[in-house]
Amino acid sequence: MRRLKLDFEEHLESISESISDMKSTMLKAAKTSLNSKIVSMNHLSELCVEAILSVADIERNDVDLDLINIQTKIGKNLSDTRLIKG
Repeated sequence: MRRLKLDFEEHLESISESISDMKSTMLKAAKTSLNSKIVSMNHLSELCVEAILSVADIERNDVDLDLINIQTKIGKNLSDTRLIKG
């Protein structure tokens, strides 16, 4: 049983993705979904990924999107958008 557990953990490690790789993949996905729609695509993509990773429970492989709040301000540019943690 112990050997099975070790083999299983080794297999999981071999197929798992590091956080930096995951962030890179998420950033590419965000940029693709915003492609040609928004001038500030790079800036907003980075903010989206940072917001998701800041609330993600990596151990449970879960993201509670209700923990992310988006507020709009009239008269502001998309390039003024920022992430406020807390």
